[in-house]
Amino acid sequence: MTKLERTADQACSRTLATRNRILSAALTLFSEKGYVGATTREIAVEAGVAELTLFRHFPKKELIMEELLRSRSSLTALQDIMPQARQLPLKPALVAIAHAFLDSLRGQKDLNRIFLSEYPRYPEQVKTMHCAFATDLFNTLATFFRELQASRVLREVDAVAAAQTFFGIFYAYFISRDLLGFIEPSGRTEEQDISLYLDVYIRGIVRETT
Repeated sequence: MTKLERTADQACSRTLATRNRILSAALTLFSEKGYVGATTREIAVEAGVAELTLFRHFPKKELIMEELLRSRSSLTALQDIMPQARQLPLKPALVAIAHAFLDSLRGQKDLNRIFLSEYPRYPEQVKTMHCAFATDLFNTLATFFRELQASRVLREVDAVAAAQTFFGIFYAYFISRDLLGFIEPSGRTEEQDISLYLDVYIRGIVRETT
């Protein structure tokens, strides 16, 4: 590697490190104050950079949220688990996907709590971003379901609706257990809960054999 190439590589590394510090700072402040409450000045201070430097990387606060959704969301977790899920039978695949989804929500529990409370106050552009990422989340799982329909494992139901139902079950579970602190009176473990919910769910989408 030439001196010029080393210099360029070092500059690229510094730029990436600064960008990641800004994103980490934004995630911290969004989790504490919400998207609406956290200012770009506060994010810059938390990241240890000048506000002008922040704007060089992200000209608008909305772009910070967009990058957080792209790189640190449930969609990323789902995309990461899908190659493994495609190698498994149906129920173990759905168990793996459910765990990945719940883990991603719990990894940003405070942000999810604030998101639910302040969503009506979000700018329309941010709401549109959230809707787009939710659509991508549903479509990623729906594609998997269509593959299973093509191989005659699942019956012909609307794949997107089936994906929405799946995530709805486990998002509600996350809210009740992690955000509201509800404990199942039966004393079931989370693993038992996931297995039970999937047994009920799978009966609605699996193709009946004759």
